[in-house]
Amino acid sequence: MLTGPEYVRQAGSRPERIGSEVVDGPAPFDCTRCGACCVNPLENEAVGFRTWVEVDDRAPILKRKDLVKKLVVIHSDGTKRMRLDQGGRCMALKGALGKKVGCAVYALRPHPCRRVQAGDSDCRKYRRERGITD
Repeated sequence: MLTGPEYVRQAGSRPERIGSEVVDGPAPFDCTRCGACCVNPLENEAVGFRTWVEVDDRAPILKRKDLVKKLVVIHSDGTKRMRLDQGGRCMALKGALGKKVGCAVYALRPHPCRRVQAGDSDCRKYRRERGITD
């Protein structure tokens, strides 16, 4: 399993409104105890969108043919996306959501996976969708 120094991050300290909740001050979010951002969002599931994270042609993972075969779906139009299991989880995600997780391709993960930051609005949305509260 690949990891990186930024794998566990802490959210910023400025106040933020999340729904009716106002979060003020630093709030730690441990990515290794979550994994919610590695699951197809409910809004995608609702419309039957089965693939999610796009892999651009410069993504490091594409240099590894073995990983492409296992973890990347190449659509008829040439777009590449990370493969999801039947439950909508990225196939690179190992472990139990909300308990202990890790990305098997952390150092090679595509750009969209790098955009979600621990504690940002997307992070919190995905955590709520999966019932991860701490």
